Amino acid sequence: MKSSILVLLLSLVFVSCETIDGSLETFSDINLKGKRGKVTTLNEGVYSAKIKLKSKRKMKLVIGDDSFIFAIPRGTKFPTENGEIKLSSADVKQAYDVFGSIKTDVEHGSVRRDRESCSWDEPYTVCERNSDGEVTCRTEYRTRYGWKEVRYHIDIIDKRLSVELLAPGSDSIEGKFYGQERYAHKVYNYEGRCY
Repeated sequence: MKSSILVLLLSLVFVSCETIDGSLETFSDINLKGKRGKVTTLNEGVYSAKIKLKSKRKMKLVIGDDSFIFAIPRGTKFPTENGEIKLSSADVKQAYDVFGSIKTDVEHGSVRRDRESCSWDEPYTVCERNSDGEVTCRTEYRTRYGWKEVRYHIDIIDKRLSVELLAPGSDSIEGKFYGQERYAHKVYNYEGRCY
């Protein structure tokens, strides 16, 4: 149960804001709308770039100090783990259709056992006597530190993202972003009581 919750939380993190570094190769000069609708020309070539999935409704292409927003229409979901998406230039509010593909591989490590530090809030009662001799009590909390037994495994996550900028209404590729991200994620299979 706990591992299912952790996997769900991990996927929510990726939906909310994920950045993948990579490069954009343009096969001809391309024009993209930036901030406030200003059009920037990217000459044919290869650029260090990153794509940020800022929300469910926006994808941002960042090249140096320039950023270009691609809208994601309401009701359309940009895949964050595995899948493909094709959007028209009218959908993304840029001069190009977009074809995106993401592939995620996960290698599960072996289960390990360990002890980890932990903390909990312990309630205690504080009573005070006022000038009339009446006693009032309240509950306060103090932080206690201890140890807990854990079982976990390490997942190695490898994501590969490809986004093609296509001439509107065709399969002619004008530019292509490719990025890859590889990282480790600790997944708890069991967490004992903190003592």
